[in-house]
Amino acid sequence: ETLVSKILMTATGTAANPIVFRKNGSGANPILVAYPGGANVPSVTADGFWVLAGSDYVTIDGIDLQENSANTTALAVMEFGYGLFKVSGTNGTRHDTIRNCTISLSNAQTGSWTAPGYNGSVGIVMLNSLYTGSTTVTVTDTAGANSFNAFHANTVRNAFAGIVVFGYNDPNSPYTFADYGNDIGGYSAATGNNIINFGSATLGSTTSGIYIYFEANINCSYNTLVNNNGTGVNNNGAIRGIQFTGTFAGSGGSINNNTITVTSGGTSGVCAGIEFSASSNSAQSIFISNNVLKVSYPTATTGATY
Repeated sequence: ETLVSKILMTATGTAANPIVFRKNGSGANPILVAYPGGANVPSVTADGFWVLAGSDYVTIDGIDLQENSANTTALAVMEFGYGLFKVSGTNGTRHDTIRNCTISLSNAQTGSWTAPGYNGSVGIVMLNSLYTGSTTVTVTDTAGANSFNAFHANTVRNAFAGIVVFGYNDPNSPYTFADYGNDIGGYSAATGNNIINFGSATLGSTTSGIYIYFEANINCSYNTLVNNNGTGVNNNGAIRGIQFTGTFAGSGGSINNNTITVTSGGTSGVCAGIEFSASSNSAQSIFISNNVLKVSYPTATTGATY
């Protein structure tokens, strides 16, 4: 089915009565094709397929998303596949699951999002922002955090970035208003995500396969990331497989059992398998183990490889 606009969902389920979107029977996943002629720059209100706004206990299982072949310019393409946003500082998206979906986008869009956000087209994005406009939310209740969401066994391909989670920087101990307990990849190979052919040949572009910002007790494990499997491009700028930054006291999590292959086509930016940046005035616990990293920078002049 070709969409005529993005799907906006504000309905909420419960633990006892979740809302589930799932294909009926076996065979190929149903496919939603992007509406043609998008016209928005990267932001919460940008062109995208499916928005969950303050929706809790929602599962999307095996619904594929595909860019429209008529969308060929940076302005026309979709900026995100699945987007999770907030209604207010007391109403975030919680206990949602996106799994078994293939999300095929275009890396023609590499521009910076209107804050808060990241860069370019993103397969799955979850932000500390209202769904009605790009603005940082001040969370005043635990229900206002985007917490306990899971992204499992998805494939994101040809996007500029794979999965982006951007939480709330809770300044007050015990940090109960921060995003907590989100899960990218699960705890076995069967639930890991595949992020393929991310990045762009655009000069100076900065990307990550998975980008994590202001998150507490997050799990990012069993994912496979390859920025160029032979049909993609080597990113012409800074590239990181997994980047965890914007930390605060009480934040942290686990980055385990991921297989990451990144190759830079730039000359001066960073090329890193995993990068964790801690704030200088706070303490976090981050556990990184059993990852396989293949980092290549054949065109480097002044660039750094980590």
